[in-house]
Amino acid sequence: MQAEQMYADFFKNADEMIKANGAAEAARSEALGQIIANGADKLDAAAEKAGTERKAMEENLSRAIKGTAEDILKKVSESDAYSHQDAVRVYKNVQASMIEELGKQTLELKAEIEELRAELSMAVKKTAELENEKLGRRLGIPVRILIVLSAAMIILEILNMAGVFTIFSDYLHLISAGL
Repeated sequence: MQAEQMYADFFKNADEMIKANGAAEAARSEALGQIIANGADKLDAAAEKAGTERKAMEENLSRAIKGTAEDILKKVSESDAYSHQDAVRVYKNVQASMIEELGKQTLELKAEIEELRAELSMAVKKTAELENEKLGRRLGIPVRILIVLSAAMIILEILNMAGVFTIFSDYLHLISAGL
C-alpha cells in the first residue's frame, strides 16, 4: 500500500507537473502573442508615420520644383527682354553711325562734284573757244559729246572709288534684312 500510495502520489505529482508545464507554456504563448501584437502595432504606427512624412516631403519637393521652374522662367523672360533692349540699342547706334558716315561722305562727294563741275565748266569754255577756231568748227558737236561723256565717266569713277555704290548697296541690304 505504501508502494501504491507512492505510485499514486508520483502520478498525481506528474499530472500536476504536466498541468503546470501546460499552464506555463500557455502563459508564455500568451506573452509572446502580446509582444507580437505590440510589435505589429508599433510597426503599423511607424509605417503610417513614414507614409505621412513621405507625403510631406513630396509636397515640399513639388513646391520647391515649381518655385524653381517659375524662377527660371522669370530669368529667361528677363534675359529675353534685356537681349531685345540691347539689340535695339546696337541697331540705333549702327544706324546713327551710318547716317553720320553717309553725311560725311555726302559732303566729300558734293565737294568733289563741285570741283568736277568747275573742271567741266572750264572744259566747256575751252570747247567754245575751240569752236570759234577753224578746227573747233569742224569738230564742234562730237568734241562736246566727248567732253560731257568724259566728265560723266570721271564723276562715276570718283563715286565708285569713294564707295558710294557699295555703301548704298550695303545700306539697302541692311534695310531689307530688317535692321
